[in-house]
Formats: sequence, C-alpha cells, structure tokens
Amino acid sequence: MTITLKENHVEEAQADLIRQFSRKEKIRAWLASYVKQIQELEVTFDDIRGISLVDHASDAQLDTIGALVGQARQGRDDTSYRTAILATIRLNLSEGTAEQVRALVRAVAGDVQVRFFESFPAGFVCQILDPIDPLLVDAERVAFLVDSARAAGVDSQTSVSLEPSFAFDKIDGTNGFDSGLYGAVF
Repeated sequence: MTITLKENHVEEAQADLIRQFSRKEKIRAWLASYVKQIQELEVTFDDIRGISLVDHASDAQLDTIGALVGQARQGRDDTSYRTAILATIRLNLSEGTAEQVRALVRAVAGDVQVRFFESFPAGFVCQILDPIDPLLVDAERVAFLVDSARAAGVDSQTSVSLEPSFAFDKIDGTNGFDSGLYGAVF
C-alpha cells in the first residue's frame, strides 16, 4: 500500500457540504480555516515519513530502525548497515517464495541474476549466476539469508561464484592464461 500526499483537503471539504450550506461564504470560510490545519498536518506528517525512511536515514536514525527490525550495527558504516536493515526487513516479511528469496539476494548482492532449481523431495538450489566481489558482499551472509528466508521444512543450498574466480596475474587490468608474467608459459 502506497501512501500519497493529498493536497486538496479544502476543496474536497467544501465540495462535500450539503446543498443548503454550499453557497454560504461564512460557512465555507469557517470550514476552510479548520481544514487548512489538517492540510498542514498532512504535509508535516509526509515530511516526517520521508525523513524516517531507511533510504534517507543516517547514524542514530539507522540505529533506531535497526533495533526495531532486529539488526545490530556491528561496526558497519551507514551504507552497509542500510543494506543489512533492508535485507532484514525483507527476511522478516518473507514467506519463502522464490520471488521473495530472489529479491532478498538482490537486496544484499546487488543487481545479479538468480536462478532456482528444485531439489527432491522438498528443497531448492539458489544459484547466483553473476560473480560477486567478496570484498563487497559476504557470500556466507548471502547463503545464511537464503537459508533463513526459506519456508519451514524446505532445504536450501546456495551457489555463489566469486570475482575474480581465477587469475594467474593481473597486469594492465587483464587476467588469465594468455597475459601477465606466466602467460607465455601456459
């Protein structure tokens, strides 16, 4: 459910007046004076809601939101803590569907391709197709979140490929057998 800011309270209230009062200017002015205050309150509440969103929160606000959803800061900076909070919110709301687990993986690992395979009798394998950087994303944390998001009684396994998966040498941004110090040997 999306909450949208309504900016026409006065006009709506005046339109809702019954016919015998709709043409009385004093009643319309009196009604407008009260409804303008309601309009101001709605604008203020909308501002507060915008500030308290996880995307705009920082420092103590993130700590408060993290405490509400059950995610400790653990020495993380605001950006990584925000990601952890969003992942915890998705985890807390998860019913274990493939779409929810996929959204959880993407919330933690970024915009990666995720594929699911069924595993007999009741299980699945979550395969992250795009390599992830182990310095930025903890693969064990991703596997833990997938395991936690699954439905009760369902087995889960997570397959993650790390970046770079293999390289002999890195010279001028190239990896592999055909370049670098050992490129001529193989």
